[in-house]
Amino acid sequence: MISVFFTRHFSLLATGLAVLVLLLTPTSPIHAEDDNRGESGLPLPRFVSIKGNPVNLRQGPGTQYPALLTFRRVGWPVEILDENSNWRKVRDYDGDTGWIQANLLRGKRSVVMHQSPTAHKLRKRPDENSVILAYLQPGIVAELEDCEGEWCDIRVEGYRGWISRVSLWGVYPHEFTKK
Repeated sequence: MISVFFTRHFSLLATGLAVLVLLLTPTSPIHAEDDNRGESGLPLPRFVSIKGNPVNLRQGPGTQYPALLTFRRVGWPVEILDENSNWRKVRDYDGDTGWIQANLLRGKRSVVMHQSPTAHKLRKRPDENSVILAYLQPGIVAELEDCEGEWCDIRVEGYRGWISRVSLWGVYPHEFTKK
């Protein structure tokens, strides 16, 4: 009798814990689908770039909040995490988060080269054996044109070519997969 009672209650407890774990497990933005949208109707999270110069990253969604830092590079990529009226909560390459007015951001995509002990190779085609067009140093910003599989087509300082997706910050692994 005790073992039957224990088995039933243990089974209910285990099922309840499993459901609780599933409900409390955060979903990764990398796997976020288009069902998570901000007030603008656009998906969250998403990448955009800085439109103006200078642009203040603020502690809250309003000019009354102090500036945490100032972006001084047009085209610098940022990730929009949330929206509040005409303000966007963003994260930058260094992981800093704060709020920027929406009109200071543009939808034109850009990427930044990840930190690396060696330069990144910009290639003529999306192939490891393709001709190297340029060597790009970490921190260089480039315009993102497209991605195919593990390669992204970028423009930077008069060059256009392909670079490994893992070399870039500003594009999700799941983007540009539908052709």
